[in-house]
Amino acid sequence: MKRYKAGQFATSYQTRMMNKIAAMAGSKENLLTWLQENLGLGRASAYRRLNGEILFNLEEIVMIIQGFKIPVTELFESHESIQYFYLQKETPNAYEDWFISLDKDFAGLVDQANPLLQYTSTETPIFYYFHFDEIAHFKFYIWAKTIWGIESLNGKPFKVDDPMWNDSVRAQKEIFLNRYTKIPSIEYWTPNCLSNNLNQIQYFLESYLFEDRSVALLLCEQLRAMLKMIEDQTRTGYKKPYGDVKRPATFELYYNEILHTNNTLLFTSDTSQSLFTTFGNPNTLKTQQRSTCTYAGEWFKKLRTSSLKISPESERNRLRLFKMLEDKITKAEKLFSGMI
Repeated sequence: MKRYKAGQFATSYQTRMMNKIAAMAGSKENLLTWLQENLGLGRASAYRRLNGEILFNLEEIVMIIQGFKIPVTELFESHESIQYFYLQKETPNAYEDWFISLDKDFAGLVDQANPLLQYTSTETPIFYYFHFDEIAHFKFYIWAKTIWGIESLNGKPFKVDDPMWNDSVRAQKEIFLNRYTKIPSIEYWTPNCLSNNLNQIQYFLESYLFEDRSVALLLCEQLRAMLKMIEDQTRTGYKKPYGDVKRPATFELYYNEILHTNNTLLFTSDTSQSLFTTFGNPNTLKTQQRSTCTYAGEWFKKLRTSSLKISPESERNRLRLFKMLEDKITKAEKLFSGMI
């Protein structure tokens, strides 16, 4: 009798865990495919395990834990006060490596039911750089040189035609932008959202780290174009159409003058939640722990109440915000012109 109860418990527990992991994978069908490809199971065998008809053996459990980066505490449904995050430890050796890592996180999100990205950032949200090759390359160069420590860049000034920014990187960028354009987003900006970019350009000029110093002004032009693109998004309430995305997702922008935080992104849908927070931008700590994501969701709700919405109807607020930001670029351009 005890053995029978133990079997019932194990079956029930496995079913609950498979439901959780299916949410991480995006759907039960995605998880079913993963089990077949990674455990060497036929579809029928994978399906019986997924539904709890057959228990996983120890080796299969270990492979699932490693494959989905599941903390042992989560397996035993630990107390919600324990918060856990996953750190991507592999350092990119090329720009493509970072995009591949990013794609692993986002590929399964776009097709989920009722997806939503909420993003608060102390600088320009990272997604917008990818619309402009030179500013995107500039940001990648900084990350590769200072955060990732790519040795080939030691003593090497920035130049826009560096082979590290190549067709392969552009192809990865296109894939990501197509996916991002399909996911509804709510963003929270601060008055300093351009400051980091402008400070970095000034630092490169002062340190003679541009091969062609006039590139500083090109980067400012692209920052201005980026602002115009985002202003258009606030005017229409939709993201900029991109690639083959015929119906871009909705877009909302909030402005908060007293926000002090790091770059934080919360993804939610009907089937899953994921929280990303920066740990040495652009590297992130990640979690799908329900209690942590729920806490973050409540934090975003509170943040919204103290923020000014820059909506299609609030023309005055929109004009004031983007004029203030454009004036920062104009002031920086005058300084940079004198340095060139």
